[in-house]
Amino acid sequence: MTSFIKYLGLCYLVFISINANANTTRLTLPDNVVGFSTPQGQKLLKTSPQQYSKQYWMLSQYFTTEYGTSFCGPASVVVVLNALQIEPALATNHANFTMFNQNNIFYNKELIKEGINPVRIYARGLPIDETADIIRKQDTIGAKATAKVMHANEFSDEQDFKKTLTKAMTEGKYIIINYNRADMGAVGGGHFSPLAAYNPGADSWLLMDVARYKYPPAWIKTSDLYKAIQANDSESEKPRGIIIVSKIS
Repeated sequence: MTSFIKYLGLCYLVFISINANANTTRLTLPDNVVGFSTPQGQKLLKTSPQQYSKQYWMLSQYFTTEYGTSFCGPASVVVVLNALQIEPALATNHANFTMFNQNNIFYNKELIKEGINPVRIYARGLPIDETADIIRKQDTIGAKATAKVMHANEFSDEQDFKKTLTKAMTEGKYIIINYNRADMGAVGGGHFSPLAAYNPGADSWLLMDVARYKYPPAWIKTSDLYKAIQANDSESEKPRGIIIVSKIS
């Protein structure tokens, strides 16, 4: 186990050195979304029914920024696992306290064997199915998390997509969406972030963007989200989609 952890530490140091010159300029939200911190954005949360907004309060406690421009998947996983109160078996950064972070989610021999490691992810990101594997294969204390992947082509239409999302929210599950930024009017390519709330009156979802250095949280229309998951991932050549995450005993 010691050599295993040293290997991961080396991967992380390489990742940090590569990331040292990252651009920190924040971008302006596109016109088709509503910034969360605006008066309108705040009102959308206040008027969101409790069954569609309870995830926000836990996600906001553990909301974090991705370590680098390709670490959106791991960052989203960390936020959701912590919101579910899942405890990692190994959390060396926090002494006697347990919390997931973007280091210890890789303390797993199965993930290493599959080539899911920080260096690879920083270089080219990670497709949705392998991102879900990070969730499923975590060594935990007590309860574990399960992850269900649904690709865009598994939804019959936009209404089916919305029905799936709202059902997951009312059941207390968490949703990570994998989408193409450009297809919803933003700058960039493939990305992951958690959905924190839904306002049926505005038919909009609160997207907690883990690239906080780039975009703040914002409300996105269902139609824009649905459009943004249609494009294929460049590595897997499969459509993007969603990961529904829940706790199992």
